[in-house]
Amino acid sequence: TSTLQQEANRKLGFSADRTMRAAQALFGEGIISYHRTDSTTLSVRALDEAADAIRQLYGERFHDGPRHYRTRVKNAQEAHEAIRPTEFGRTPERLAGRFGGDERRLYELIWKRAVASQMTDARLRRTTLEITADGPEGPCTFVASGRAIEFAGYLRAYVEGSDDPAAEIGDSETLLPQVSVGQQVTVDGDLALDALEAVGHETQPPARYTDASLVKRLEDDGIGRPSTYASIIDTIERRGYVLRQGKALVPTFIAYAVTRLLKDHFGPLVEPGFTGTIEERLDEIAKGERDRTQFLAAFYAGDSGRSWPGLQQLLDGATQIDYPIVSLGTQPETGAAVVVRIGRYGPYVQVGEGDGAATASIPDDLAPADLTRDAAIALVERRAKGPRSLGIDPATGLDVYIMSGRFGPYVQLGLAGGELAGSKPRRASLRADDDPAGIGLERALQLLSLPRVIGIDPEGGEPVEANFGRYGPYVRRGSDYRSLSSDAEAFVISLDAALALLRQPKPSRRGSAAVVLREIGQASASGASIRLLQGRYGPYVTDGTTNASLPRDLAPEAVTLEVAEGLIKAREGVPKKRGRATSGRRTGRSGSATSRSARGTSDASGA
Repeated sequence: TSTLQQEANRKLGFSADRTMRAAQALFGEGIISYHRTDSTTLSVRALDEAADAIRQLYGERFHDGPRHYRTRVKNAQEAHEAIRPTEFGRTPERLAGRFGGDERRLYELIWKRAVASQMTDARLRRTTLEITADGPEGPCTFVASGRAIEFAGYLRAYVEGSDDPAAEIGDSETLLPQVSVGQQVTVDGDLALDALEAVGHETQPPARYTDASLVKRLEDDGIGRPSTYASIIDTIERRGYVLRQGKALVPTFIAYAVTRLLKDHFGPLVEPGFTGTIEERLDEIAKGERDRTQFLAAFYAGDSGRSWPGLQQLLDGATQIDYPIVSLGTQPETGAAVVVRIGRYGPYVQVGEGDGAATASIPDDLAPADLTRDAAIALVERRAKGPRSLGIDPATGLDVYIMSGRFGPYVQLGLAGGELAGSKPRRASLRADDDPAGIGLERALQLLSLPRVIGIDPEGGEPVEANFGRYGPYVRRGSDYRSLSSDAEAFVISLDAALALLRQPKPSRRGSAAVVLREIGQASASGASIRLLQGRYGPYVTDGTTNASLPRDLAPEAVTLEVAEGLIKAREGVPKKRGRATSGRRTGRSGSATSRSARGTSDASGA
């Protein structure tokens, strides 16, 4: 499970939680084996199926017998075999039309890796060529490296970090000429030098943690279980300890403050080694090798060797705990301290102390590494100057202001407590392409015009509006939403275009939209357009309101308007199937992992 989460993050950019949701969907449909396991072993049946698939797809020389692997994870739980396809003959191409994007891509990863694990070794030839010369400042050495693939082996199916094994194999080959020791390099001889390049090298700082590297670190330190890694990462993100920049998990000021607070007051509790030790002790209790009461007594009161002072002593010594501050230096003109504090609504900058202190909120998407002393002072000065007026709204006569808040820059119509006393001013966040320093009145009024009522749906009488949401621009009619292709479309889309978009089937929650096979005709009663679509579970007909699956013995090309109307009429009024319960048998199978989820999360969330 941990390897699946790591590789899905590296190759597909999936978070651990996203990976587990996709894996759960595949397991629920019987496409892969149980997806919460530490095991790397495969059953005899799986080994035989893998061998048949390899010989059929790649040839006899790519399989030289079953291969067995050994788990190196601490306290491994190996009740289930490794994650694998339930049928190796079910290639990713055969599954392409059945699942959406996440499940399809994750299954391709699982299938390729499982097949590659049973293929023969790759044989590579690596060559290093050193050329020495006498320079004006003494002898110097130039180096060229090459690699040739003599036999691709498992690389034909799977290359770590690459979605296209064939292209990766081709790109990785660098062939060097045949040479002998002592051979001379000349300008125009058989061994001629094309170019010399001096390559500099700079030491890079440690990379940010990603889902993949954090899962690996948790696994190496013995913290949590593979089934809890996704919830651990979700918890630290939900509590505001990290923000995502691409794949990187960037710690926030809250994380620095919480970590320092825990280290100062509860140091032993948050040391990785301690958490791993607790995991081992709990495993020993579960196996009957350690007494539960004695363990709890030692945890509360401390052990005899005093390597652990005990929870009681830690709590008694922490009579008053406050968040620590982060110092950024002093203001050059006044010498006032510039610090970051954690308040009720998040981190903020403070310049000075006491009644003369000036403060400003830190935007949520600003990483601590990007907040210098000068940037912090600029935030405070910008807030002290107050909002900047962009002009007057002709419709209301109110000033339009550009302001900055916790969630970034925004425009606002009027001021609370002034001309809008007793009412909340209208606001709109700037888009990613908007420059707060250069925004004008026209653009601000455009942003404030949303949500924009496009018109009224002539059929239902409901208003149709356009707006920006969490996932970008959209149009809405009642509770029915459709995404727009660009921000600009929210301001110009017409009613006809919006209604046409709303008539299209919604994209699947699993990431893929139904494919329109053909237009059948118009319904005789309502005049609605009836279409034949290819969905996740096969072809179906729809009039935009009711969907009806085709019987198994009915070919899509045989569907006529009359047949389609009959299928839709038979489905009208039939209640939708309820979703599959997530409790019961499956929860029972992973009960031990589920019960430990809270423990794994609480262990790592503070640190």
